[in-house]
Amino acid sequence: MKVKTLAIDLAKTVFQLHGADARDKPVFQRRVTRAKLLSLVLRLAPTVIVMEACGGAHYWARLFRSHNIEVRLIPPQHVKPYVQGNKNDRRDAEAIFETSLRPRTPYVAIKSVDHQTLQALHRLREQQQKSRTALINQLHGLLSEYGYIFPTAHQAFRQAVRELLDNPATDIPAELRAALYPQLELWQLYDAHIKCYEGNIKQWVQQHGDARRLTQLPGVAHIIASALVMYMGNPGNYRNARHFSTSLGLVPKHRGSGHKTVILGISKRGDSYVRKQLIHGARAFLRTAANKTDGLSCWACALLARRGWNRTVVAVANKLARIAWALLATGKDYQAPAAA
Repeated sequence: MKVKTLAIDLAKTVFQLHGADARDKPVFQRRVTRAKLLSLVLRLAPTVIVMEACGGAHYWARLFRSHNIEVRLIPPQHVKPYVQGNKNDRRDAEAIFETSLRPRTPYVAIKSVDHQTLQALHRLREQQQKSRTALINQLHGLLSEYGYIFPTAHQAFRQAVRELLDNPATDIPAELRAALYPQLELWQLYDAHIKCYEGNIKQWVQQHGDARRLTQLPGVAHIIASALVMYMGNPGNYRNARHFSTSLGLVPKHRGSGHKTVILGISKRGDSYVRKQLIHGARAFLRTAANKTDGLSCWACALLARRGWNRTVVAVANKLARIAWALLATGKDYQAPAAA
């Protein structure tokens, strides 16, 4: 029995395997525990391993690659249509194999340990930011019940709450005041964690030439630059700059029938975190574009006058993504285009 293609349905402790020969005929199906997976794969010696790009997929892909086995990761949304009948592990593995036979199936770039570590830092920072925002919103809501409305700026709000709680003449009940002091300390702890993660990300950018090159772009600092490098990986994974921006969901959706085509909003496909960071960078760039005379700023200001703020922000984000791909693909530094 010679297995050419091996599809693996990944899980936490038990994995489902589906193997096919050179004629794509199923010749092997088995459930295997995590401890025995690698030894069984090496014994089967497949030419290609296909898996869904889910939790743990990049770890296993790197491990199998280290044993000179070609590995392909498929986005889960492309596997789902090929699951026949009731869903179970065996049919999931069959669907992964079936998807791999489609010539137009897109594959996910396998992340290195370095890029996955960077991704973890971004996720930890994002989680701390969400927790801090939830805490601040809760404080606003609780204090509004007692008639106190505070500014939304973080520092001004925290200072106002501190002064309110320290004031012995306040009408806030003593029990609530005692409960809110730990919330302010937790807020400061979130700030410290976010600052620490951002420092680690900034240090990573300084040590990697590709990421440093992207910080030359207007509106792009270490957070956006590192997110782009983390997401893109090898620029050769994308045919051109438009292909890269399309993968981030920054191009319009189309709906057509007959001779009529309707252009809708952006598709919002791909990594929502990287797309959000690019949108933030585009907003920051657009706020100061009127004070600059380079070609990109003049183009953005002209578009703003015609199409409005939101459409221009998305267009600038699309433009920044394309320029970022070009810089990493060519290895050149950014040069601001001259005004027309």
